Amino acid sequence: MAEAHSEVLLIWAKLANDLLGTTSLEAPERKRMGFNVLVFCAELASALHSERFGPTISPDLRNSALEVVAQATLQIGACLAATVRDYQASLS
Repeated sequence: MAEAHSEVLLIWAKLANDLLGTTSLEAPERKRMGFNVLVFCAELASALHSERFGPTISPDLRNSALEVVAQATLQIGACLAATVRDYQASLS
């Protein structure tokens, strides 16, 4: 499960990266992509650290999956940059 989820997350991260290269900071597609990748990334991270699934994941697979989570997190941050900026501006 973790391996397949990691492979799909990597595809989503690449799609997000492509979107970042072809859209403006304000593009609504970035927000949708950012939240979709965030949820998928959170599911994988949760499985890696869960008491139920975590112990069954090999160290190599865990390290590989954590690298994908890190890469996806960078794409998520870039996709949601305008959303975070707008939220912070609303607080002041």
